Formats: sequence, C-alpha cells, structure tokens
Amino acid sequence: MEPENVYETTVTRLVAAAVVMIPYLLLTEDFSAVTVNVTAVGMVQSEGIVHTGIAYALHFGSMKT
Repeated sequence: MEPENVYETTVTRLVAAAVVMIPYLLLTEDFSAVTVNVTAVGMVQSEGIVHTGIAYALHFGSMKT
C-alpha cells in the first residue's frame, strides 16, 4: 500500500477544518460591521493563496511520508 501524498493530507485537513469553522463563524459573529471593497478582497486573496500557499508547499513538501 502506497503512503498518502502529504499535499492530499493537507488539503483534506484544511477542508475538514473549514467544514467545521465556517458554520460556527456564521452563527456566532456579527458581520454587519464588515466592509468589502476590491482592495480588501485582493489583499485577503494574496495573503491566503500566495503567502500561505508558499509556506504550506515548503513545509509539507519537506516532510517525508
């Protein structure tokens, strides 16, 4: 049996966390004070995709299964 790919494991864990956290946040937080504009969306996407993606790729890519 082949060992599971570390990237598949990471994606599975992140999806599982999102499935739990998103409904919790929607039920417990007040989003009326949140303002959304193009700059804010771009910065959040940059932080989430680029910076976190690079850090995860380096971290989990260096692990041996």
